[in-house]
Amino acid sequence: MRSMELLAMYGVFGLTCAITLLFVAKGRLADAALLVPFWPLYGPFLVLDALKPTAPKTGFEHLLPDRIALGRLHERMTLAQEKVGRIDRLLAQPEFSSSATADRHAALVASGDERAAASAAARLENIRRLERLRERFTMELVELEELLAQLEVQSEVVRLAGASSEETRLLVEQIESRVEGLDAILAADDPAGA
Repeated sequence: MRSMELLAMYGVFGLTCAITLLFVAKGRLADAALLVPFWPLYGPFLVLDALKPTAPKTGFEHLLPDRIALGRLHERMTLAQEKVGRIDRLLAQPEFSSSATADRHAALVASGDERAAASAAARLENIRRLERLRERFTMELVELEELLAQLEVQSEVVRLAGASSEETRLLVEQIESRVEGLDAILAADDPAGA
């Protein structure tokens, strides 16, 4: 065999290994890129890594279905907490005070300035909308945190008892429902611009 043919076969085999890795272990692009030129050296390490026993899931991770992976759940909760913080910062500003705006509206109505009173009324409604949005985010977060704490305790009971129960399944369904509610709030039109 000539050296060009040997080099071509070497490259084709490395590329085949890399493509196989990408199909088997999605998202390992860096490993696949290293596998193409260095498959005789790097390939055995990947095989050994794949043969290592994976650490058992701890806590309540094993109870959560794939669509509620802990990372995604944490991201949603963090986003909701950030929005609550932004709304709090807005509501702390004097021009976002609902009581001051309500007083201003009443004074404008009493003075007979209908256009300014209408503007103050619209501002007051937007402030109250922010307050309701903050209340909804906070309520959803508190409920979700309580359900997760309950699930963590329940998972220890299940782990020690050795079998999952109907109660745990119902609890996971409640968490799924709360996450869907949180998603709906996050997707809703947010007057805070968050």
